[in-house]
Amino acid sequence: MYCSFILLAICVSIDSLGIGMTYGLKNTKITFWAKWILFLISFFITSLSLLAGKAISAFLPSNVTDLIGTLLLILLGIWMIVQPSNADFDHSNHIDSKEAIFLGVALSLDAIGIGIGSSMIGFHSFIFPLLVAIFQLIFLSFGSYIGRKIQKNSRLPENIWNLISGILLIGIAITKLIF
Repeated sequence: MYCSFILLAICVSIDSLGIGMTYGLKNTKITFWAKWILFLISFFITSLSLLAGKAISAFLPSNVTDLIGTLLLILLGIWMIVQPSNADFDHSNHIDSKEAIFLGVALSLDAIGIGIGSSMIGFHSFIFPLLVAIFQLIFLSFGSYIGRKIQKNSRLPENIWNLISGILLIGIAITKLIF
């Protein structure tokens, strides 16, 4: 069960690595406070999504919620593969607190659906929102560091992290459907 929490948290958060790398390659700095705003937004949105999924589960039979949750995770996996993301609105090469709010919400959109879907298939632990927030903070910071080191010499497409994240999420959903 904890392995599934960790894998789901990584799926939700791994796009932060790619976003961090993108910002690092562009030499865009993410301030300490912006990172903590992202952490808090991720934690609260994911927590609320788990509660929403639990509430929905109370009204529907378990086989229906399992199917809905699995389909929701698959659809979100597909959506993660195709979604773009950029929060540096003023092109200042600096993510400030206001831009961090937008980025936090954008990164947490995945967590809403995944939180609802995973809660509907039986994941009710509040360890999950904490893991999501921690992984997003770690991946964003590490990605930014790596991006600054690579500085435009990367041959990886920008959307590779969304692709990996989406494929992992679809795989987890299909595994849950089968087993």
